[in-house]
Amino acid sequence: MRWTPFFILVYLVFGIQLGLGGIVHNSPNFALLAAIFIAVNAHHDSALGGCLFIGLLADLSSQLAPFGVGMASFALVGMLVISLQEIVYRDHILTHVSLGLICGLFYALLQITHAALYGFIFARMNHKPSPWNAAPLKFLAMQALYTALAAPIALALLKKVKKRFGFRPLRSHRGK
Repeated sequence: MRWTPFFILVYLVFGIQLGLGGIVHNSPNFALLAAIFIAVNAHHDSALGGCLFIGLLADLSSQLAPFGVGMASFALVGMLVISLQEIVYRDHILTHVSLGLICGLFYALLQITHAALYGFIFARMNHKPSPWNAAPLKFLAMQALYTALAAPIALALLKKVKKRFGFRPLRSHRGK
């Protein structure tokens, strides 16, 4: 994978994400769509590194959770998609929609689980409520749905510039 187009993609994605955040309350998670695109197409090591970097930027651009939650969430989402690389048809619209929905719901589950555990531990240790609260379940579920609906459009646009990333063809493990 070529890293210069990756950094440009991430820069554009976070620009759109942060720009829409002030206008639209409940927008698709474009950073998650970029992570899905990278994880589906790139080699395993590059894909995981790319997802970690996207998660790092998600942590730096958000104050909704403690530092590291976004990075861990994007890494786990990346590992989920990487494990599905060889069994999904990358260019099919249903693949994009289903990966957008599954990864969006998985990301929401990770965020809610972290907030619940962190809140429980913080309350036990300090005898007061946690300062970090997960976004409401309804908000995260709607964001996952909007991400799934935006996935075919966003990933179709990314498919047009896919050659710029220099993705290598994935080797199949079936022949071994």
